[in-house]
Amino acid sequence: MDYFGFGWIFVLSFLLNNILVAHGQNISAGSPGVSSISVTNSPSTSAADPLFDTRDSNVTRGTTVVPTRQTAYPVRITPPPNPTARTLLVCKLIERSRGDRSLFYDYDRVSSAIDIAVDYANKQLLLNGYQITTYYQDIGRTCTKKNDVVKYALETFTNGVNCNAYLGPGCGYSADSLYNLAEYMQTPMMACPAAGFGTAAAREAYFMTTRTSFTHKDVVNMLLRFFDLYSYKHATVIQDDAISFYEQLSVTFTTIVRGTRQDIFSTMTPVPIRSSDANNELYDRILREGNSTSRVFVIFSNASVVRTIMITAHQLGMTGGDYVYIGVELFDSQAWGKFTWSVGDSGDREAKQAFECLLLVSLRQNRNDYYDAFSANVKRLARTNLNYTFGAFEEIDPVVTSFYDSIILYATIVNQIIRAGGNVFNGVQIARLMKDVTFDSPVNGEVRIDPVGDRQFDLTIKSMNPATGRFEVFYSYTVIGNTMNLSGPLYWPTKSLPPDIPRCGFQDENPVCHPQGLSGGTLAVAIIIPIIAVLVICGLIGYFLLRSLRNEGFDPNWWNVPNHELDVTGTKGGSMGSRVGNSKRSLGDDNASIGTKQTDATSTMSNMAGRTATWKGNMVSVIDVTEKHIKPNPFLIRELNQVRIISHQNLQRLLGVSISDDGFCVYLIGELCQKGS
Repeated sequence: MDYFGFGWIFVLSFLLNNILVAHGQNISAGSPGVSSISVTNSPSTSAADPLFDTRDSNVTRGTTVVPTRQTAYPVRITPPPNPTARTLLVCKLIERSRGDRSLFYDYDRVSSAIDIAVDYANKQLLLNGYQITTYYQDIGRTCTKKNDVVKYALETFTNGVNCNAYLGPGCGYSADSLYNLAEYMQTPMMACPAAGFGTAAAREAYFMTTRTSFTHKDVVNMLLRFFDLYSYKHATVIQDDAISFYEQLSVTFTTIVRGTRQDIFSTMTPVPIRSSDANNELYDRILREGNSTSRVFVIFSNASVVRTIMITAHQLGMTGGDYVYIGVELFDSQAWGKFTWSVGDSGDREAKQAFECLLLVSLRQNRNDYYDAFSANVKRLARTNLNYTFGAFEEIDPVVTSFYDSIILYATIVNQIIRAGGNVFNGVQIARLMKDVTFDSPVNGEVRIDPVGDRQFDLTIKSMNPATGRFEVFYSYTVIGNTMNLSGPLYWPTKSLPPDIPRCGFQDENPVCHPQGLSGGTLAVAIIIPIIAVLVICGLIGYFLLRSLRNEGFDPNWWNVPNHELDVTGTKGGSMGSRVGNSKRSLGDDNASIGTKQTDATSTMSNMAGRTATWKGNMVSVIDVTEKHIKPNPFLIRELNQVRIISHQNLQRLLGVSISDDGFCVYLIGELCQKGS
């Protein structure tokens, strides 16, 4: 741990010894410590009671808060008798921005909640004779590793103020520094929120500290649980060092991942930026470089930076559902702005499309029936006592209610020690009993503090409903058990989140997408040959299919006309020769060798006078070829088939060949030529 400031603590040893003597007198006045305390819930209340109405009591800003009039709170029926009044002083060391709304744990915002809590504790939780008072020390507004919180704490001693407990600071770095003094003084410290507190050592080492607000470690544990759920290990983590809240969140994330998850730490890519100096060119480069190492981008920065990065990603074509972007908006706050696509500028359309790939981490808040009354009174008292005005629609956030819960927890523990006869000024005993307990907050309901002293704040993950443009919960994270439960539909462009590594790898290096061992020419042949083979097969199929269609109903003996079916007359018809061809050669020479001496069907029918005949009731033209003594053979049939398919308006169509009983060709039969030869 960092023992910053201890050198000059000992230089002022004389002063401190005098203070510790006075502090010790208070301790000696109490009863002996107790070894075991059973923490119970605070007294029950009725919804009709003005639980947070402090108009009739002396709730003011200042050193002490001492009620002067009895309000209508529920009255304890049998309070244990206590003849003396003992005062426990809570020193409020809280930052004050004085007008800067970016400080969400600003004293002016939370002071009224503390006053209300003290008033309630004195009237409802503490036995008669005990009361809690407060003292405020302004510690400035900065949140840096180098701070003056120890100096301010020592000023309280020089002013004669003996603190029985510290409330604050809000900055994690300041809480780290103050803890050294608190441990030395054995004074319990209720850091709030101090979400990034305790990263320099194991949380158990900060024994004197309790936190009733959210912690960065729960956010980190939820992110790691989400990563495990989807097997994400490669992430680009954009860390904004210009905003203290996100800078501490980044440090906590890196510290936990490095210490507990080397499998993720070794493959993640941290990218530190300062958004105050960044521009679109930087975000463009970050996204392009991140594209080669991850598909998950965690953005630890405010709403404005997240929106700019999302628009840049959309312009790069990286918002189609193949990339996951994660932002952190724990609750609505001016400190980091509203995480919305709609700001009324020209980028709204692109931003809305891009936000469909954005997931938001938020706190799951529990509110009971008293929240509205509490909220109204906090705002009224802040305006009356501190001249601080909340926004018209601004809600009282979990940080404000956590300061309230700190006082309620402290008073609950003190009251239980009183009932057990213990020493309420024993800071070590108080610190031990404020761990691993569950108590009932009038505002937040049941509050759980884990064994190391941190509140267990459940969280959610939200996706944007494209129909409404609003983020809706789809996963709920429960700190106890480190469990993630599906709580609603996931809205995503591709219906499901992408894998950790794309199918072809971050740089298309997967052999599945690029076969290895083949040259460019071989690869081209391997691609072309199958294409040619497919084309040849398709051609053959088409040929045979066409041939089949052409031959459908085809009679191979179409040309064979029995001689008895033909009734030949002596009338001369037109010459077929002039219609079939101009060859003057006869049908064949003496040996009727058709295939070798141009004795095709066309030469046979050239310039031969024909007769007419009747065949199947129709007049046809016939040519007598009996003198040729020709018998049908394959060559003749092939030529007849070729002549048959010839079609032209000036050609006479061949109908067949008349065959005698002994198998010789008698007549060639054709259509009757009405116009003559």
